[in-house]
Amino acid sequence: MAIRCEYEGRRFENVDVSNGASVVYVETYRLNNDDFLLFQTFIPRKGRVVLRRPAFVLESASAKIIAGPTPRGEIVVEVEYRAGPLQREQQTDRDGNETTDETPPWLYRVENWKASTATEETTPAYYYPATSNVPAPFVNTAGVPLQATATRGLTDVSFSYNVRSINASALTTFRDAINAFPITVAGDFYAARTLKIEQIDATLKEDRATDGSVLWRYYTINVRFLCDPQTWNRDFLNVGTRVADVANGGLRRIWSWTDANGKIVYGSYQNGLNACAQDLATVDEPMFLTPDGTNISPFDASGRQIPTYLTGSVYRPVDFSPLLLPPVR
Repeated sequence: MAIRCEYEGRRFENVDVSNGASVVYVETYRLNNDDFLLFQTFIPRKGRVVLRRPAFVLESASAKIIAGPTPRGEIVVEVEYRAGPLQREQQTDRDGNETTDETPPWLYRVENWKASTATEETTPAYYYPATSNVPAPFVNTAGVPLQATATRGLTDVSFSYNVRSINASALTTFRDAINAFPITVAGDFYAARTLKIEQIDATLKEDRATDGSVLWRYYTINVRFLCDPQTWNRDFLNVGTRVADVANGGLRRIWSWTDANGKIVYGSYQNGLNACAQDLATVDEPMFLTPDGTNISPFDASGRQIPTYLTGSVYRPVDFSPLLLPPVR
């Protein structure tokens, strides 16, 4: 909705350089009293660039009537603006051009960027022996998988940025998702499957001119990531007490018995009967399986079973490109 509004000028009231630069200035407008409330919706929002050379960003704004209304219903309104300088990295937009009050919000650099350490409790598949810096499978000396928890170091990164348009319903796609492909976000490069979205939300915003027209319509995205510099893939023990029964379908139990040489061997129940085993028994402790799950993993020269693992992520890998994440900070 348009209103009749006359801009009468600007005056600077205060510049403070004691703790970083800040400026207070006042703009005067003449308008109809009935349009005062609507006029306030056209005042620039906090965070907008409002001055140029050097550029300042709006911290607060307030409007008040200083004269009127006249018999014709006219009033004079003053809008007091308090603004601070853009951070040095924000003095240019994402394309490297000077940031001015004519720069569209979706070209602004990221705001409220923050990084901190975080941790995750995980079940290790490997450990580092005291006598070696080479990782070894996390099993006991008999080759049986061990169970323990360990703290894994992560990085917590959050920031906000603006986009011209976005499919808000698609945001649910990205919660608890990891990046399927390498990506550069806010100045940092992330390999595939190292970045997980913890939280994301979008807010629709509009900046209007005093005549009621829409200057900018855009979305502010707040996003929080957890970064695992190694990978969100994990190694899961490939163990069980049953193997896949290819011939009959389904699963079959693993059985053990002692052969004529006193060696413990493993196989199916029928294998044990064919060997005339006297101590045929089911295997109740999980054993490592072959990658195809049809047999147990073989044993090495020392008689220890060779560990096998399932490597992957419990979080869904997706393409982050629809989020229009800013490549620069």
